[in-house]
Formats: sequence, C-alpha cells, structure tokens
Amino acid sequence: MLKLFKLIFIIIIIAILGIVAVFFYMAKNLPDPKNILKEEFSESTKIYDRKGEILLYEISGQEKRTWVDMETLPVYIKQATITAEDQSFYHHFGIDFVAIIRSSIKNISTLSFSQGGSTITQQFIKNSLLTREKSIKRKIKEVVLAIELEFKYSKDEILEFYLNKVTYGSNIYGIESAAQTFFGKNAKNLTIAEATLLSALLQQPGYFSPYGKHLNELKNRQKFIINSMVSLGYINKSQANEALKQELLFIPFGNIIKAPHFSLEIKKYLEEKYGEELTKNGGLSVITTIDYELQKEAEKIVSERVIINTEKYDSNNAALVAVNPNNGEILTMVGSSDYFNDDIDGNVNVALRLRQPGSAFKPFTYSYLFEKGFIPETLVFDLETEFTTRAGKPYIPQNYTKSFKGPITLRNALAQSINVAAVKVLYLAGINNVIDLVSRAGIKTIDPGRVDLALTLGGAEVRLLDLVSAYGIFANNGIYYKPKYILEIKDKNDNILEKYSPESNYVIKSNTANIITDILSDNAARSPIFGSVSQLNIPNFDTAVKTGTTSDYHDGWTIGYTPNIVIGVWAGNNDNKATIEGEGLYIAAPIWNKFITFALNNFNDKYGGSFIKPDKIEDFINKPMINGQLFLENKINIDSVTKKLATELTPPNLIEEKIYKEAHSLLYYINPMDSDIEKWEKPVNEWASKQIDNKKINITLYDDIHTIENKPKINIISPEPNQSVFENINIKVNVETRFNFKQVDLFINNQFIQTFNSNIIDTIIDINSLSLGKNIISISAFDEYLNSNIKEVSFIKKIN
Repeated sequence: MLKLFKLIFIIIIIAILGIVAVFFYMAKNLPDPKNILKEEFSESTKIYDRKGEILLYEISGQEKRTWVDMETLPVYIKQATITAEDQSFYHHFGIDFVAIIRSSIKNISTLSFSQGGSTITQQFIKNSLLTREKSIKRKIKEVVLAIELEFKYSKDEILEFYLNKVTYGSNIYGIESAAQTFFGKNAKNLTIAEATLLSALLQQPGYFSPYGKHLNELKNRQKFIINSMVSLGYINKSQANEALKQELLFIPFGNIIKAPHFSLEIKKYLEEKYGEELTKNGGLSVITTIDYELQKEAEKIVSERVIINTEKYDSNNAALVAVNPNNGEILTMVGSSDYFNDDIDGNVNVALRLRQPGSAFKPFTYSYLFEKGFIPETLVFDLETEFTTRAGKPYIPQNYTKSFKGPITLRNALAQSINVAAVKVLYLAGINNVIDLVSRAGIKTIDPGRVDLALTLGGAEVRLLDLVSAYGIFANNGIYYKPKYILEIKDKNDNILEKYSPESNYVIKSNTANIITDILSDNAARSPIFGSVSQLNIPNFDTAVKTGTTSDYHDGWTIGYTPNIVIGVWAGNNDNKATIEGEGLYIAAPIWNKFITFALNNFNDKYGGSFIKPDKIEDFINKPMINGQLFLENKINIDSVTKKLATELTPPNLIEEKIYKEAHSLLYYINPMDSDIEKWEKPVNEWASKQIDNKKINITLYDDIHTIENKPKINIISPEPNQSVFENINIKVNVETRFNFKQVDLFINNQFIQTFNSNIIDTIIDINSLSLGKNIISISAFDEYLNSNIKEVSFIKKIN
C-alpha cells in the first residue's frame, strides 16, 4: 500500500512538474501586451473623392483604434463590459473553470468547438497573441498565457488591454473607436445606455450591428445587460430605467462610408490587386473619380423619388450612374436607393447587376445602319409584320401603343421608340453585327447564341455602368472610353503605385454619333409619343436622351447625355418583381431630369456643352425608301380608252403618260431575294392598296381594243388597180368595223380630198387637176375607238 501511495505521489509530482514545464514553455516568449497595443499603428487606406478632399471610406486592419487609459473611462463602461462578457472577471485568475466545464460538455455533446467558455483575459490573448484556430493545442496555450498574463498585470490593466483591443464590428476596434463610430463622441462621454449597447455588440459584432436588420435583438441584449448590472449591484433601478428610456441616436453610416457602393468597389479592387494586408494596413491613399457634389445630390434625388415610385408604381429601388464620355471617369455611382435597407437588398449594387435595358438599346441598332450609308430620312414601314427567328419560329413584335404608323423615317422611328421599325432595322443590320458594335463599346455580356430579333427591344441583359459608358460613343464622336474608378493611388511614402490611364477605341464614325445625338435630342420628333413637354426635355440645354421599359414593366430606364456627361438611371425592384406600369418615362426619367438639371444649372461649364450637327450625307444609297422616297415611281403609257398599257397599235393621240406608284418594303430595295421578303411585302401591299390612287390603272393588262384583229376592213370596189381613167373617177368603198364606224378619209396622192361619215362610199371625183400617168388613192378608215386602217389603189390618168 505504501508503495502505491509513493507511486501516486511520484505521478502527481511528475504531472505537476509537467504542467509547470508546459506553462513555462508556453509563457517564456509572452510579449508585453502594453507594448503590443501601444506600438506604432499600421496606417489605414483612405479613399477620397476626385479632389482628394472628401474621405469616402477608410479601410483598416486591426490597428484602427485610438488608445484610451482606463482611468479616463466612466466605471460603468468597465462594469457593462464585465457584465456582458465575463461576470466573474474579478474572481478568477484568468480561467473560469465552471465556464470551461460547461462549454466542454456542450462541445462533447455536439462534437464541435462551438462553445468557448473564454474569460476576458483569454479573449484578449486569443485576439492579440494567438490565431483564432479552434484546436486543443491552441486552447492549452491560451489558458497558459491567460494565467501568465494574470500574474503579470492587474485586473484593471487587463481590462484596459481588452477594451482597446476588442472589435465592435467590421474594422472598428477599441471602445474609443466604437464610441466615435456609433455615437460621434469620446468614450469618456458615453452614457450608461450607450455603454451597455456597445457591450452588447461584443457577443456578435457583425450580427448585432446597429446598421443591420437585427437592431431589435441588439436592444434586447442591451436590456438584459442593464438588468444584470442591477442584479450585480453596479447600477440602481433608477439608473437602469433611465438607460432603458434613453433614445439612442446612431451616427448615420453614411458618415462612416460615403458613396458606399462605389467605395466598396474600390475596396474590392484594392484587395484583389494589392492584397488584403496592404489594403488594410499599408496606408494607401486613393484618389477616385467621384465628383462628391454630384454624388450627394444623386443619392438625395434617387432616395426621394423612390418613395414616390414605391407608392405609385410599386417600384422600390433605383440606381444612377454618371460618367465623363471624354475619358471614362465615373463621376457618380448610386447602386441603390438605400445601401442600408435590407428590405430592398440595398447593399446590392444594381449599377453592376445584369438587367434588361428595354428600348434603351435601340440607338446601337440604328447606328449600324447609319454606318452603312442609310440616312435619318430613310423610310421603314411600321406595319404588323411576321419575322422568322433564328430558330425558325414566327415572331410578330408589337408596338407599345398597339397601333402602327405606316411609313416612318428612321429619325422618327428611333425618337418615338417604334418597336416594329427597330426590329426591321436589326434584321437589316444583322444581329451579330450589332453585338459586335456594342461589344466594342464595352457591352460584353451578350451571348450571340442566346439572343434573337428581340435584342433591339432590350432582350439581352446589360449592366447600367456598361450601358452608360457605351452611350458615351454618341456624346464623344464615336469613341468609347472604358469606365475608370481611380485617378491615382499612392503608398504611405507618397510613391505612386497607380495613375489614371485612359483606355479607348473607335466604335462608329463621328458623323454617325452626331446623327444619333441629333435624333435623341429632337424633342419635336419624339413629341407624338412622349409629348412636347416631358421629363425628357431640358429647356435651354443641349441634351439627348432615350428611355427603355422591359416587357411586363420589370425595369425602367433613362439614359441621356450632354457632350461632357452621360447619366443613366435604372428603376424597378431588385427581386425582379414587376412594377405597376412603371415605364422608364415615369419611374426613371424624373430622376434623370432632376439630376441632369442640377448638374447643368450648377456646373454647366464642366458638364454642359453644345452638340455638333451632323454633316449632310451626300453619298447615300439612292434607292426609294433608302433615300426617303416613299414610292417607286414608274412612267408608263396608258391607252386613254381602255386605261390599260398602250401598245404599238394604240393611237398616239390616245396615249397618256402616267406615273404609276409602287410601294415596297425597305428589304425589297436591299435584298429582294431574302427568304422573308414576302412577309415584309404582304402588309405593305395591303397598306398600298388603300393609299395609292392606282385604281384606274392596270399594269398587268395591255390595250386589247387597238389590235390587228380590230382594225377596220377596207374593201375598194372601184377603181380597179391601175384602171385607166380620163376625166372623172368613180370611187366605191365598203368598210367593215367590229366597233361602231366613225369615218373614212379619202386622199389622192397624199392630198386630203374628203371625209365620209358612212361606211359605204359611192362618189365621183373630178381628176382634171391631176397629172397624167399613175395616181394613188388612199382610204383611211376609223372606228369609234380610233382603230384605223389604210388601203391604197392606183389608177392611170390618160387623155381622152
């Protein structure tokens, strides 16, 4: 038995020595926490507006904090923290064995390390000196270091370390930073209510963020902490009631991050290019392209209009992008009406999401035809027409008005956003050709294999930013500039890491761009559909604009520009729920109108300008329809009697020259052998039959009265051929006609002698005045339709 006790004693001694050895091994390199926290801070990255004056966003790692000493803080800050995180803080030596046992049982039952049982001391060790790995080895090291820390420092010192190290969410570290961020005040000035709310954040900073959707849960936890402080004797019931009644006013998150969608795109870019560590701690200085005066106004306008849109059209979101078409700089980016509104998924940047653009796509389709020599006066028939899709299926597009205008110029068709005309223009241009054009203008999201003729009506998804940048080709002489976010990036030593470099390419001719602009700025041309006074008209300024609405009103668009700014607005619902007849004119154009009016009234020298009128096209294709001539006009000879085409037998004095008008589709003059030509021609023929005054002209039939068969038959009974005649000659003639007889004219030697109104002639003619020898009698007979015939007979005059 004695040997057993000795053995047990030796084992206990060895175990204790082992624990001591592990303790000293783990603790030998423990750094001084105060030195760690008070060493030189890493520098956060700062994102500025284009002037470098407005701080849009500050990105930092763990070192975004301001150190505060414990003695400067109200005691209830310490008490609230202890109540929330470690109520036994002043009664343990770094380890709470009860909590450890409780969490261990929980972990064993769930086969996980989800429960920690960590004290404030352990949390400080974990966050400052160790990784957040969940393992037994790390946990042992955490326990050992926590005990060592308790030996080295007082409880208040450890609590001071913790309050300056702990995260209150995102990149907000330390009580001072949290007080400034959420309440705009120093930590020493926090009230009990504010202090307890900040302590409530510590459990799950991201989940309980005051700017998130769990604010009620955060307040419930705050209430629990306040009541626990009463139970622990830190505050009395009166103080608790006062704290619970206090209305907490949080600093708007916009004061923390300005232009949030844009700023977070910059953050994403920096992290992808330079890495998270340099982005958070490298002290980068980023000068962006944002014009913050425009940005603020854009956010205000979008936010205010969405309230109206929600009530009238059930459209609860909108986005706005403005770029400089001359260099691609993004001047404004509002990704949603409210970044912090989870109900509308406000943190989603709709400016970079794929949506269908509706008719806002049409100008690119028309551009291709203008590139190929067509002119704004070129005519196209807006009539219900069936097309054959690539898949071989019939496609019959409809206009928004459910009516058709007949012949219309390309100018008016684009200005008035006529769907059928736009589909015909795409058919003629070629789908792949148009896709290639917009691809060179930065729209690269269209899969040629997944689109058809509805492409021109917005049947493919694009990004608002891409569409706005692509419209820049119309504002900037056909040249596209890739959109840019950043003007310059410097490191903390002022070394330039990156500088704006434009990326551009030629897309369309400058005159083509000017033609599109001339059309989109023509208020008179669009007035038949949009009215002369609409949200699209900006008096006293040169502006061009196009709206778009998708089928079933899912998306409303307005894209418009001056020579120095392109502004695009999308409005709708993030979840793609249809609006209530939310046309682009009604839900997007008011935002565009108000914003561009603000920009031009306040910064016209920067963002205004005058459009260049397009040159007159001299070398256009000179064919009907293409050259603006509605009808193919043919000069034809008509028999005035039959109203049929004259023949060589039609009497010249019965021939009338007429202009015969033919109406044909535009396709007829471009490719008459096209497989769909009959589908294009059929509605045109139906239209023409009601419009053209050709009813009395039949160009398929020829004069069938003035024929050889219908010529009068002339029978000359007397004289006989070459009969000898002395003083008088007896002329006897019998004329037969199919139609009513008209007359017979008698000629001798081409000299008119007499007209007879009877078809039977028996007359004596004195020939004394005639020359001796051979003479010729000519008989010309006519019927009522002037069918005529001539017959001759000769006689010999002799002296008696």
